[in-house]
Amino acid sequence: MGKNAPPEIDFEELLSEADDDGGGSGGGAISVRWLYWKALQWLLIALGVQTLAGLMPRVVESVYSRTIYYYLTRLLSRLNGFFSVSLAEAFFGLLVAWFVVWTLWNLRLVYIGDRRSFDLVKVLFLHLVWTGSILFVLFKLMWGFNYQRMPLAEAAALEQRLARSDELETIGSRIISGLRNNHAAMAMRTGSPINPGEISRAVELSFNNNHLIGPAAAGGFSQPKPLYASSLASLLGVRSFYLPFTGEVSYNARLEMVELPFAIARAKAYQRGYAREDEAGFVAYLVCIASPDPLVRYSGYLHGARILDYLDRSRIGRFSEMISEEPRADLQRIRSSGNSLTASYLGRVTNMIFDVHLRVNQVVNGLGSIDDDIPLIIDYYLSPVSGSDPEK
Repeated sequence: MGKNAPPEIDFEELLSEADDDGGGSGGGAISVRWLYWKALQWLLIALGVQTLAGLMPRVVESVYSRTIYYYLTRLLSRLNGFFSVSLAEAFFGLLVAWFVVWTLWNLRLVYIGDRRSFDLVKVLFLHLVWTGSILFVLFKLMWGFNYQRMPLAEAAALEQRLARSDELETIGSRIISGLRNNHAAMAMRTGSPINPGEISRAVELSFNNNHLIGPAAAGGFSQPKPLYASSLASLLGVRSFYLPFTGEVSYNARLEMVELPFAIARAKAYQRGYAREDEAGFVAYLVCIASPDPLVRYSGYLHGARILDYLDRSRIGRFSEMISEEPRADLQRIRSSGNSLTASYLGRVTNMIFDVHLRVNQVVNGLGSIDDDIPLIIDYYLSPVSGSDPEK
């Protein structure tokens, strides 16, 4: 090994051979402070590259999102297709298990007197910092730079302006009409009930036929996978997600059947590189309402019905009366479910972590950006491209 090459790191020996004030002089000793600094360097480099990418959205769009990421995610998806279980769920499970076992083992050493409590805290945080640094760098390379791509509204040439009251009422009428008509079409369905596999295929087919998102419409992905720990996912407020490290979509198997299509479509939008919450929700809405299956269309219109919150208060009552009893009950159940998740302790913790995640990735509104897909839906209906909206 060369004179200037970094020595191998033994975290166990580190506690006994170096302290925070060690300078690494002479024989190349490594201090805890030095290790913290090296981990932070990874984070600073990643954040610096992220800032630079934010100044060049067109380059990110063409070089990263439409080329590097396009092929990377499809390669990962083909590989995870060999497994029937969610590798993403296994990844999180193993990560948590590692830290729990490691902490318990070292607590035992503290208990029997082989290690000081302060040393345990130092190395625990060192593990966390290094793990977080490495995962953040990999996250940016494998998906995260999609946050810095061109805004979808600009790429799709959507009409971006404030809608007049009469325009909002027209859009609201179209969405409510789609909600009512597709609920009736669901009631007329014959044969066996649709299952999650059929929903996934219907959503994927609709993605393939969507011309607004360009090359991202192409397929080549594995089937979304249900979470075995769906009960825990419900407590955490997780409906579906895409994990860049495994390239797969996973969903909460305990979701209401009318919620599942939109949840899968949203995660598939993430998989196709639409990282921003508003854009993923908007793409999921477009995909769902264009599906050949009435349940998938109905799920999309259930989400779009949130446009009622944008209407003049004096008219909300009249529009609500246009919604029949069962769709109204579905809307109320979805809203109540969302409120109960955000009210729970675990739900609040999840939202707080997710909000920090979004802000670190330069999403100014953080978690509030989730609701910004409705303005995008309004922009879509104001644009000529919405002329083919399938209200069946």
